Amino acid sequence: MNNLLYGIDFVTANSASAIYQEITQSILHKIIIPLLIYLYHQPNPGNSQDYMVGEEAITAYLEDDRDILLF
Repeated sequence: MNNLLYGIDFVTANSASAIYQEITQSILHKIIIPLLIYLYHQPNPGNSQDYMVGEEAITAYLEDDRDILLF
């Protein structure tokens, strides 16, 4: 038996998931995803999306230096 527990938490600013092993009482893997949406003022040429989410939203916001970042 593997004895792994999986957890998911959806909260306001971030979502998180983790894999916990009962035998060693340790977290094997975790991921935290910022719940952000960035809307481009003008779509980027070659990019079919008018928005970005998560870490990509932060990068797009910093590169574009304008518009709206939603939490």
